[in-house]
Amino acid sequence: FPSHDISSAIFSNVRRDSSTDDIVDSGGYVDSGTRKVVVEISWQDQGETKKVNSEFLIHDVYQN
Repeated sequence: FPSHDISSAIFSNVRRDSSTDDIVDSGGYVDSGTRKVVVEISWQDQGETKKVNSEFLIHDVYQN
């Protein structure tokens, strides 16, 4: 089983449309209870570096 390294984890604000609450790239309002996370994981496979990115949302369901 190859070892994996987390190369980066980037947290950013999520913006929502003020009338529909859909997530938008720009405009709208910042959803203070949600963050977007992009994680890059890399590993060596037969001498070659492989990478995969994963993007997901995390929510403050307890509103803390």
